Amino acid sequence: MRLLVACSVIFIIGCGGSSYVNDTTGKVDANDLGGKVDGIDVVSDQDGVDAMDDDGPDDTGDGFIDGDDQGDVQGDVQGDDQGDVQGDVHKDATDASDELDIAPDEDTGTDTTDVLELPEEVQTDVVIDCELDTDCPHGQFCYQTWCRDWNCQPNELFCLGVQLVLCNERGSGANLVETCPAPWDPCYIDGRGCENGACLPATAVDCDDNNPCTTDRCDQELGCVNTPNMNPCDDGNICTIDDRCTDGKCQGGATLPCDDNNPCTADYCSSLHGCMHTPVEGSCDDLDPCTVWDQCREGKCAGTLANCDDEDPCTLDTCANGVCQNIPIPGCGTCAFDSSCDDGNDCTIDKCEDGSCSYYLAPGCCSSDSDCDDADPCTLEICDGAPFGKCVFSAADDCCEGQVINHSFADGLGDFQLSVLDEGVGWQLATAPDDTVALYYGNTVSGNYDNGLRNLGSAFSPLIVLPTKVDSTFTFRVWMDVEQVPGSDVLTVNAKTHAGSVKLWEKPGGFAMGAWQTISVDLSALGGKAIILEFHFDSVDEVANEGHGVFIKDLAITSDCMQRTCEITSDCVSLGYEGDCVAGLCNFESILQVKTVFGIGIFADALGVPSSIVLAPDGQRVFVSDKQRHRVAVYNRQAKLLYTFGASGTNVGQMNQPRGLVINNDRLFVADTGNHRIQVFSLSGVLMWTFGSVGTERSQFTQPKAVATSPDEELIYVADTGNHRIQVFNRYGVYRFAFGSYGKEVGQFRSPSCVAAGVNGDIYVCDTQNNRIQVFYPNGTFKSVIGAGELSQPYGLVLLPDDTLVVVSSYAHQVVWISSDNAVLSRFGVYGSKDGQFAYPLGIASYEDSLFVADANNARVVELVRGPLQ
Repeated sequence: MRLLVACSVIFIIGCGGSSYVNDTTGKVDANDLGGKVDGIDVVSDQDGVDAMDDDGPDDTGDGFIDGDDQGDVQGDVQGDDQGDVQGDVHKDATDASDELDIAPDEDTGTDTTDVLELPEEVQTDVVIDCELDTDCPHGQFCYQTWCRDWNCQPNELFCLGVQLVLCNERGSGANLVETCPAPWDPCYIDGRGCENGACLPATAVDCDDNNPCTTDRCDQELGCVNTPNMNPCDDGNICTIDDRCTDGKCQGGATLPCDDNNPCTADYCSSLHGCMHTPVEGSCDDLDPCTVWDQCREGKCAGTLANCDDEDPCTLDTCANGVCQNIPIPGCGTCAFDSSCDDGNDCTIDKCEDGSCSYYLAPGCCSSDSDCDDADPCTLEICDGAPFGKCVFSAADDCCEGQVINHSFADGLGDFQLSVLDEGVGWQLATAPDDTVALYYGNTVSGNYDNGLRNLGSAFSPLIVLPTKVDSTFTFRVWMDVEQVPGSDVLTVNAKTHAGSVKLWEKPGGFAMGAWQTISVDLSALGGKAIILEFHFDSVDEVANEGHGVFIKDLAITSDCMQRTCEITSDCVSLGYEGDCVAGLCNFESILQVKTVFGIGIFADALGVPSSIVLAPDGQRVFVSDKQRHRVAVYNRQAKLLYTFGASGTNVGQMNQPRGLVINNDRLFVADTGNHRIQVFSLSGVLMWTFGSVGTERSQFTQPKAVATSPDEELIYVADTGNHRIQVFNRYGVYRFAFGSYGKEVGQFRSPSCVAAGVNGDIYVCDTQNNRIQVFYPNGTFKSVIGAGELSQPYGLVLLPDDTLVVVSSYAHQVVWISSDNAVLSRFGVYGSKDGQFAYPLGIASYEDSLFVADANNARVVELVRGPLQ
């Protein structure tokens, strides 16, 4: 230990007293500390070591640096004895620790310039020697080689003027945390400095001048400074590229290139949509040497195939590389064998005679209508395919017999024809369990239908002409002893016509065995047709065929010669087919049925998930959006694929799950759902322009799923599905207005997925997740609700000329007809993949008398028509 003078002079480290000198008491406290306070220097030393200098004399020579002193101490104190702070506490630029030392320097054991040597004659206290802080008692740290009191509370925040500082963990000094906003700081509106160990709240000045061509900052002397930059920018003109800041303003760069290298479009840039490509007319070159008179049509160059016909029916006429080729057809003109003359007609006998083909009428065929006369005044007879055709019979109008047929088999088979027996098993006459004679399928010897193999056979009735326009009913009795399991031992009854076959009845699962059952079938849908009844049995397999078999008797077709009455279309159902209700009477000559199926074929032609449909104005092309294959496919009315356009991607012309389609002024508008935009094409698939982007603002979309046009084609309606609203644009894509919001109330939507306009301008919207259709006036004001409680996830609708609404009820797998007064008229479809069945259908379109349904999960488009049953 050693003795030092400690009590004759009070200095910054103190000797048993405070670590800071107060202006009036001679001690420094937290309120007096600033940059330079009453003779205590708390700024960084020039040597890079932060310390509190106490090596200069005091002004009065009394040995104290206190509040009575005036003047500077060796230049360290600037200010008066009232503690005014004229400077800030600064961090030393070279001090890596950023620590503000408020004690004599302890960074080196050899630096003694910060130590105040006290006169030996006044030494009164004992100072403890140390090497480490742990050698010192609590409340002290090791300074050089001796213990000194803490200069501040370790790890405690406190204020030095406007500086917020943090005492280090030794209590020997402090680190600057932040400089608090001061009242004189131009970068803050209401700076109030530091108090009680925290910066007082203050509001920073906003220097942003909303100009992307300036770099904005706040200078503590100058305030806001906005310096021009040369950054890339956007001048707001979609028709310029490479825009850059110059002299604080955004200057447009080069003109946006819009040339699509298509001679059949005029290319220019619109400030609204960017590049636009308008189809032009005129001559062009399609680069096909086998075409002539090449012309621009719908934005594409196309020519007419050169005429290579040499008028020789025995040559195949083609063009290759601009040269006509007439290739001889083998076997044409001359023949060597009869087989060379096969024309594929069952009603011709084909002969090769003297090197030439000759054709003769086959037995059972006709050459004219007179060959088909059956002497029945209630039938009409025609020779279909004359002069080598077959007789087709139909019922004459106003000719009805109540008893069309009545056959019990008691008097034999009559004109029935039976398939050949297989090992004694098949159709034949036999005694039934009730000792009557019946038509029997089985083996009359073994009493079962087991021949060790799968077996099947048919029994055919003679031709029967059903009365026209009136109801008729077919009844028969059946006794069975076969497997009850569905799909095994199947008995079906069919009506065969010259054009095909209609299933009348099939053994259902669980059918009662060992007892006579009477079956009744409504034949009204076949009214006026000539039919042959077919009873067909198929064991399906070779096991469990030990049952007695099948007996059938008492066949009858009767009619009340009355036309069925109706109130709505669904009253007119027969054989699963729906007739039409006209003036209160059922018309089964107008049956809704499948006419054409589109999208079935090889992969290149096939549809993935068809979503929406629209027909060209002339009705000759069918446009289908395919959301799985990200394209639009175009078919002719015979379901032949003509062309496609679009591919998966985000570039213009590419698509991501396209949905809605509409044609407006010979422009095809496509709801490019996954890309959140509308793309506009010519009818040949040439991109013209796009509008919209992802978002919630006006003219922005979130997964738009449908588009429609106003009757005058001046407006475009977009079902902005993800934003639960309808947006309305002019036909050029300029925003007009919007209506709707998320919710269940009237006027609100949940994922609207289709839209259409009536002839009066009313707007019809599929409010899909609310399972209803909402109707709005042309200005978007709510009008009414249709179909509530009758629909399941409506995804498509079309308005018929009589104001009937036809809606796709997707989750019910059906199409629903609803009248203008909100009455359900009819439903068509059930779940499945056969004719008259759907799997989650989506879009629908109409043209004249046809309806086209996008049968999404069956990967097809189905055309429905009304007419005589095909």
